[in-house]
Amino acid sequence: MYKLNEKITYREVDDALLIITPWNNLIHSTESVGKDIFLMLVQNLSFNEISLKITEDYDIKKEEADNDIKEFINSLIAKEILIEG
Repeated sequence: MYKLNEKITYREVDDALLIITPWNNLIHSTESVGKDIFLMLVQNLSFNEISLKITEDYDIKKEEADNDIKEFINSLIAKEILIEG
């Protein structure tokens, strides 16, 4: 399970999602699938729930969705936006 770093701030701006990491003064942006995955993580949906929703919404195979979700989650962990736990 993952949780958001309590120090981040995020905002939806039009079709984009902006994530601010104040410890390094960076603004990260994502759109489309990344935005959807992030907002589902905020809602504490499980990996499988996120995968199902992404496969339905974007009409892709589960294996492709799983790989994309894992890659996105790993990038959020690397940026300390998400914390494993």
